[in-house]
Amino acid sequence: TGQSRRQINTLVAAAIVGPILLVVLSVLAANVWSSLVGNHPNQILNLLISVLPILLFVVGIFIRDSLFIRFPQVANAVGTTAIATLFAVMVTLTLGLAFSGFLGFKDGLLVQGFFFLLMMFVSAAVTVRILQWLLQDIKSSVGTSFRKANLTDALFSHAVIQNTDFSLAVLTGICI
Repeated sequence: TGQSRRQINTLVAAAIVGPILLVVLSVLAANVWSSLVGNHPNQILNLLISVLPILLFVVGIFIRDSLFIRFPQVANAVGTTAIATLFAVMVTLTLGLAFSGFLGFKDGLLVQGFFFLLMMFVSAAVTVRILQWLLQDIKSSVGTSFRKANLTDALFSHAVIQNTDFSLAVLTGICI
């Protein structure tokens, strides 16, 4: 059991595309919000609050079953995207601190430059740890799924069972 090459590629793509998509959607949402609200923020906010439960109910009807069936894959992709977003933020912060540090040296502010470079090294160490976390997340995500499978009297005595989803499976008489 384990992950297929396709599953690993999907998680790597989620790690790359996810943060970009989150930034683009955030910018779009901010622009749409500012163009809709304009001079009437309270009216728009009241409308959203009153309509939001209905929208969530309708969206829930359409995507509930597909999310339930693919829950392990969806949870893996969302978790990988969250860690990758944190990694992207930390890379940006590290580069910004490095730029500020070198700019401080250029402007003759040596103490400020050293401080920003020191903070850059701390940020770089955290960034490397987050990268390790991201790689570990991709390696340990669910691979083979026996979800809702009837594995009565199955023989797994010589199998390497790793990254496997046994949720809601019947495991009566299984030999591990």
